[in-house]
Amino acid sequence: MISSVTPSLTASVTSHSTTRPVATAASAAGSFGHFDKAGDFILHLRPYYQDTDAGGVVYHTRYLEFAERARNELLRHFALPTTYLAEQDSVLFALRSLVAEWRKPATLESLLTIKTRPLALSGARLTFAQEFFAPEAENPSEPRVILHPTLVCMHKDTGKAARIPASLTKALRQHWQDLPRHTSPSPNQANP
Repeated sequence: MISSVTPSLTASVTSHSTTRPVATAASAAGSFGHFDKAGDFILHLRPYYQDTDAGGVVYHTRYLEFAERARNELLRHFALPTTYLAEQDSVLFALRSLVAEWRKPATLESLLTIKTRPLALSGARLTFAQEFFAPEAENPSEPRVILHPTLVCMHKDTGKAARIPASLTKALRQHWQDLPRHTSPSPNQANP
C-alpha cells in the first residue's frame, strides 16, 4: 500500500491553520483506482491464495476487506487518506451496518472490479454502494457481490460520533452533486 501521496504530485492548500495535499490531475498516481465515465470509483484486484478456500473460492469475508480497500483508495484519490483524517481531524470511520448480497463467488486470481460510490451522506453517517464485477467472466456486467455499508464517523480519542470533516463532505459533494442526505427512518423501519 502506498503510504502517502508523492509530494511532487500534489498541491497544498492552507485551511484552518493546517496544510493538506489537494488532489490534482497527477495525484491519481498516489492512488490505486480511477473514476469511470459514470462517476463511479473503480478499483481492480485479484484474489490470491490466502483469500480463498481449498477449492479456490474467495471467502465471503474477504469481500468486506476488498470493499474497505476500495473505500480507502477513494479517499486517497481525493487526497484525504484515513491517516490524514485521523491525524488532522481526529476522526476514524467504523462500520455501523451492512447490507450484503452474495450472488456468485469469485475464484483464485480472477480479476475483480469494485465499483464504489456514496449513496447518502449526513452528519456522522456515510453509506456507500459497492458492486463487485468479474470482467473476465462470461457475463461481465452482472454483479457478483453487492454491498451497502454504512459508516459512522467518530472521534478517535472518545469513540463518540463526530461530524464528517468538511473537507471530505466537500470532496464527495463536488464529485457527486446529487448525493442525498440520510433521512431519519420511520418508527417501522430498521435504522440503517
